[in-house]
Amino acid sequence: MLCLKWHKYSIQLKCLLLLLLCFAFIFNVKAGHADTLQVYSNSMHKNIKCVVILPDDYTHKSNRYPVVYLLHGYGGNFANWINIAPQLLQQVDAYKMIIVCPDGGYNSWYLNSDKDTSIKYE
Repeated sequence: MLCLKWHKYSIQLKCLLLLLLCFAFIFNVKAGHADTLQVYSNSMHKNIKCVVILPDDYTHKSNRYPVVYLLHGYGGNFANWINIAPQLLQQVDAYKMIIVCPDGGYNSWYLNSDKDTSIKYE
């Protein structure tokens, strides 16, 4: 009888240790952080929203990082990439890079417009 009780407690203890290890792993996973910024465009005379994703260890005094610009498609906006690909937060840490997702307007294709002089992305 004593052996059965010890076995029961042993299994519970193992489960508890496994659970604690899982929590330690989850909280130790590094991930970058995303901020939404507004950058003023002199040529368009307006603020352009963008999402900037920085590695977790990024500081202004640290090494230089490559920058990847992810442009959304027709009808999208600056937040599309972070919404459809949240794994980008881990990718910036894994590849030591910065990701910038600017807003290109609803249908601009990031090109200058002959008809609308407020759209000058080039």
